Amino acid sequence: ATLSVAASITKELAIGFSSNKRELIPHLGFSLSARADLFDDMRFYGLGGRLGDEPIRFEQNRYSLAPTFTFGSSNIRVDFGPVLKYTLSRFDLDDAPSPPGLTNDSGADMSASSGLAQPYGFGGFGQLGAQAEMTLAGPILGSTVGHAAVTLGGSAFPAMLDVVQAFTEVHSEIRGALALHVPGSPFLGVRGGVKKVWGAVPIHEAAVLGGGSSFRGVPSGGLVGDASVYGGAELRLTTGSITVMNRKMRYGLLGVADVGRAFYNGASSHGWLADVGGGLWLEPAGFGKVLAVGVTRGPLGTRFFLSAGM
Repeated sequence: ATLSVAASITKELAIGFSSNKRELIPHLGFSLSARADLFDDMRFYGLGGRLGDEPIRFEQNRYSLAPTFTFGSSNIRVDFGPVLKYTLSRFDLDDAPSPPGLTNDSGADMSASSGLAQPYGFGGFGQLGAQAEMTLAGPILGSTVGHAAVTLGGSAFPAMLDVVQAFTEVHSEIRGALALHVPGSPFLGVRGGVKKVWGAVPIHEAAVLGGGSSFRGVPSGGLVGDASVYGGAELRLTTGSITVMNRKMRYGLLGVADVGRAFYNGASSHGWLADVGGGLWLEPAGFGKVLAVGVTRGPLGTRFFLSAGM
C-alpha cells in the first residue's frame, strides 16, 4: 500500500492512499484508493470571469473513494470502476458577493432553481458515479532519452444523493519528457490537456484553469467554465551536485512556461493566457521527485511557486 502527502505554501494539503493491486485473473487487477484534498484559500473569478475582477475566496475540502479495476500491461492500461465523492465548499456570505451557478445545457441556472444564494455544489455535496481512464505510455527516441504518456478518460454521475441532474465529463492529457546526455544534462518536460463537461455540473466538477497542475499564473480553480485547455513546458539544466548524509543531490536552473484558456458557453472573456518564469531545482537521490522553487510572470503579475515533480 502507498500513502502520500503533499502540501503547498498556498494552504493546500493533499493526502492519498492506494492499496496494492491484487490480480484477479491474468491482466486484470483490483485496488482501492482514497484521497482528500483540502484547499484553505480558493479564489473564484466567476464563470468565464475576468482576472481583473475581485475574486471570491472560499474553502473547499474534497474526499473520494474509488474501488478500481485495472486491465492491461505496462504500455497500455485501462482503469475503471465506481467512485464516491463528497465535497464541502463554504465562504462567508457577509464578506463576499455570491457568484453565479453553473448552468446546464438548456441554460437553466441550477443554483437559482434550487433557491440557493451560492453556486450549485456549494455546501456539502455527495455524488456517486462511475469513471474510466485509458493510459498509453512508452519510450520515445530510445528508452534512455525520452518517455511519453497519453491519457483519455471520463466520468458520469446520475441524479442521486446531492446531484440534481445527471452530468458527465471527458478529459485528456499528454505528457512527455526528453533528457539529453550532453554537458548540462538538459531535461525538457512538456504537458497539455483538455476537459469538457456536459449537464448540470457542480462547481467543483467544472473545467477549471489554474494551479500547478494546469496553469501556474492563476490560483487553483480560479477560472471556471464548461471547457478548458492548457499546455506547459519545463526546462531544467544541471549546474552541479552535492553530497548530504552520503546521498548525492543534483541541482540547477529551471525555466517554465504555461498557456491556457477556459471557456463558458463557447466564449472566453479573458482570451488566451500565458506565463513565463524560472527558478532553482534540487533532486535528492532516491527521493523520486524534483523539488523546484521559483517565480512566474503572468496575467496576475508575479507569483511564487513551489513544486515536487512537474
